[in-house]
Amino acid sequence: MDFDETFAPVVKLTSIQILCALASLLKLHFHHLDVDTASLNGILQEEIYMHLPQGIGLNSGKFVHLLHSIYGLKQASRVWNELLDTELGKLGFKWITADYCIYVYRKGKEICFLAVYVDDMGMLASDLHFMEELKKLIGEVFKIKDLGPIKQLLGVAIDYDQKTGHLELSQSRYIQQSLECYGCDDGRTHPTPLSSGVKLTKADSPTTPSAIAEMKDYPYQSLIGTLMYAMLGTHPDIAFAVGALSKYSSNPGKVHWNEALHVLRYLGGTKDLALVFDGSKGADLSSLILGYSDSDWAGDMDTRRSTGGYVFFACGAAISWSSKLQISPALSSTEAEYMACTRAAQEAIWLRQFLDQLGYRQKNPTQLLGDNQGAIALAKNPGNHPRTKHIQLRYHFIRFAITDGQILLDYVPTGDMAADGLTKGLTGDQHKRFLSLLGLKNRQSQD
Repeated sequence: MDFDETFAPVVKLTSIQILCALASLLKLHFHHLDVDTASLNGILQEEIYMHLPQGIGLNSGKFVHLLHSIYGLKQASRVWNELLDTELGKLGFKWITADYCIYVYRKGKEICFLAVYVDDMGMLASDLHFMEELKKLIGEVFKIKDLGPIKQLLGVAIDYDQKTGHLELSQSRYIQQSLECYGCDDGRTHPTPLSSGVKLTKADSPTTPSAIAEMKDYPYQSLIGTLMYAMLGTHPDIAFAVGALSKYSSNPGKVHWNEALHVLRYLGGTKDLALVFDGSKGADLSSLILGYSDSDWAGDMDTRRSTGGYVFFACGAAISWSSKLQISPALSSTEAEYMACTRAAQEAIWLRQFLDQLGYRQKNPTQLLGDNQGAIALAKNPGNHPRTKHIQLRYHFIRFAITDGQILLDYVPTGDMAADGLTKGLTGDQHKRFLSLLGLKNRQSQD
């Protein structure tokens, strides 16, 4: 009851992936810092009183007036973030508007990036001595643990060779723990995220009170959350499956539960895959990112809406991806692809802004590849008015992005479409090809 605001920003996983690509390309030093008892540092604005716990040697009827936040307060993370932001600003760090938890520090030719997730910090710098100086400055304000070269961040393992620029992102340990949590650590695996030929529908959801009550015993939402974190971290290959299954979170059926376990067992068989960044594959800083956009048509069995997907690459691996059901049905595959292109263009513009604010201006338009000639023609030339006049205004944003010189929309054959598996389930051979296109490879190092 004694709080007004509780929101505290945290770094986006996409931002971490972009920084990993830059580390690989520029051979930046990449270290890990942790702030001790972060939530005890924040200064409270509200007037809050707390009863003293029993057993501390004072009258149990007494209470204290809190001046600083403590763990458990609703606003603890927020006041910590406000204090951290203020102190970093005093030291000379500046946050970027593309992600308020990414800070930049420049001194002459040297540069440092700081990614903040509550009390975890990833620090990247062009010079090791310069990095140590900044660590010392931060250490004078907060009590920090210097964990040295980065090994993992937010449950994502980072294997990085600074000399060669080879960097791998993986979640094998997280996936193994998830398998054990849901009783799927018996070695059974599956070659694709979804079962072949399965069409998920609302008809598979329970309808009787007894069937609904029975499904309450299955931790379906928890399992979807587990899968989603793997998808957001390093596994774009399950994005379509997670999106398809999450639609039934409010009333899942046995079919949905079994398919969710199917995805988890698929992860068990692919837990040693990693996103592998190779700096030699992205030497041009002015055109660092490459995007793919795709869509199925009327693939959702319940609403006949289409699923749009995109994926963006830097230094040979995916840095941003999405698989999302479109908000309205499309009258043709061209229209569905056109709508998907607009969503991809929005992400591309954010990525460009992110890189620009880090100091790496994208001088050339970002190339966005699609496999539908009709959608590409429609984006470049606003013709066929009778067939397109019903399309919502927001989807014509792609035309502005092209004429403004931010996006270059080109054609790619369907066989080379890296976003294909983000819009539909694939067969075994198609899925292997999809993994290769995403930059997912077997790790060189093992836990």
